[in-house]
Amino acid sequence: MKQKSDQLQTLEKTTYNNIVYGRQSVDSFDAFVKKWKAQGGDEITKEVNQWYKTAAKSRTEILDNLK
Repeated sequence: MKQKSDQLQTLEKTTYNNIVYGRQSVDSFDAFVKKWKAQGGDEITKEVNQWYKTAAKSRTEILDNLK
């Protein structure tokens, strides 16, 4: 996940900078999203969501034990 995350962050920063500085149009954002998903963005989103569910469950269990 780390390698994909680094690669996707670079893609994201490059795209955002290019849009902000006028090197790409705002319309290029849709192409960025497609490329981001194709390069593993959906997989990372799924992994992060799974981690969050586990962390939230653990937090709830800890808080319940404090009662």
